[in-house]
Amino acid sequence: MRTESTELLPRYSFLAPLIRGARILELGALERTFGASSVLLHDRGAASVVAFGNAGAVERARKEHEGPGLSFRTGSVAQQPGSSFDLVLVHDEKFLGAEGGVVALSRLLVPGGHLVVAVRAQGPSLLASAGANRYAQTVAALRPWFRSIEVATQQALLGWVMTPAAGAAARLAIDGAFGGGEQPAFHLFLCGAAATGLAAQILVPVPAEPVLAQWGERGVGVVLQRERSRIEELVAELRHARARIAERESWIEGLRHEVETLHATVGDLEAERKATGVKQVKLEREAAENGEALRRVREQLVARARELDGARRAVDSRTEDLRLVEEELEQVREAAAAIQRERAALEAAAGAREVELAAARERIAALEAELAALQTHPLVAVEQEQALLAAEIAALRGAPPSLDRPAPQAAAGDEIGRRLRSLEEAAEAAERRAREAEERMRAAERRAEQADAARTESVATARRWQLEAENARREAAGVAAGMADRESLRAERDEAVARAAEEAGRRAAARAQLQREVERAEAAERSVAQLRGQLERAEPTGNVTGPDRRGS
Repeated sequence: MRTESTELLPRYSFLAPLIRGARILELGALERTFGASSVLLHDRGAASVVAFGNAGAVERARKEHEGPGLSFRTGSVAQQPGSSFDLVLVHDEKFLGAEGGVVALSRLLVPGGHLVVAVRAQGPSLLASAGANRYAQTVAALRPWFRSIEVATQQALLGWVMTPAAGAAARLAIDGAFGGGEQPAFHLFLCGAAATGLAAQILVPVPAEPVLAQWGERGVGVVLQRERSRIEELVAELRHARARIAERESWIEGLRHEVETLHATVGDLEAERKATGVKQVKLEREAAENGEALRRVREQLVARARELDGARRAVDSRTEDLRLVEEELEQVREAAAAIQRERAALEAAAGAREVELAAARERIAALEAELAALQTHPLVAVEQEQALLAAEIAALRGAPPSLDRPAPQAAAGDEIGRRLRSLEEAAEAAERRAREAEERMRAAERRAEQADAARTESVATARRWQLEAENARREAAGVAAGMADRESLRAERDEAVARAAEEAGRRAAARAQLQREVERAEAAERSVAQLRGQLERAEPTGNVTGPDRRGS
């Protein structure tokens, strides 16, 4: 076993139940074992092993241990496909702070997989010097991403093994009277969705010769060189940490300005919120008043609508009455026209009869004059002529042809008079009917005018109510707009409060990150100081010789 493997490979004995049949990712071991640890994992039942390291370690591992189920790679672990491994073994803490950190490592695990991280503690180790106490920082980095975190310890043990004669039954007994009580050299963090179930305590013996020779004259130089390299790495890490701290401080300064600006913005928003609250109260009061006014307007509209319906029914009734009156008026007009026509005919007939009567009277007078003239002559011819004239007069009067019957002639005149009187009475009756028709027509016209006036008044009232309803709708729209403005102001206030809370969270996260960076830098400085002290104590002694087993 290589000296560099004495701390790393015993962990695989403890993790044997997790190794069998697992797809394993090994980080931080290739530069120490050059593939030997990957071969051990494969020999102990791993389905496949992928190890990452620098180019030199990968090249050497490929030359010495390339084979089925083993893969040695360079590059970034974060670029590997997700859910690819059942077990991820991390032997160097730098992978927790590399690209993606714990998030990238947890992404590589399949459901039910486990992440094992070895972190240097303050106890003695066979090769490495004591490290800073990073227990709390490691737990804080792992806890957000894993439901189960188990912690195992790895402690160095130096002693003697006493074995009975060959063939006797070997039973291991440990006597801790001469040693023990040291702090662990490493903490192993076993992380996953569930516990691993590992409960056995494992004791792994390592060859004493390589370890003891490590502290000989030649071993001290190697250790010193390793410590110098470690110091250089820590110094570089310290510079990098300081640069990151300066960058963080600059970022925090900018963030401070942003926070101050946000504080001012929050103050403005708070003032706006208060003004908005006042405005909101005012709007709510106006909304209540407008709601009450709207309710009253709606009630008025309902009442006016009922009145309008009644007015419409009255207008319809008046319109129907007007139609009936117009029909009646038309009938009266037709009757009046017929009466006028009848009156004109009667007047024409009466005029014709009067003309005939006048002509008949003139003829009678002429005949009577001739008759009187003839009565004075004694001649028979004259008598005959007189008889003829009398007959003609009788014919004209409508009486029998006799000069001795004057009464029928008078009766004919009376008949003509009666007819004239009847015609005059008919004319007077026609005039009365015409006057009655005219009165009825004027009454119908008055009713029509009243109906038109009522209809006009109803239309004007309906228009006035429509205007009032439109005004009420506009008032309701104004109230709705006010409510919308209130909701928008409330949304703006909530958004401002959310932004302020978000910025406060960002500021707290930035402060926590800065605190972690400062703690890391301080830990690096302490580690550098410790390494420098050890180097200063070791260099002045010149050749340091460790315990010589052969001399003892």
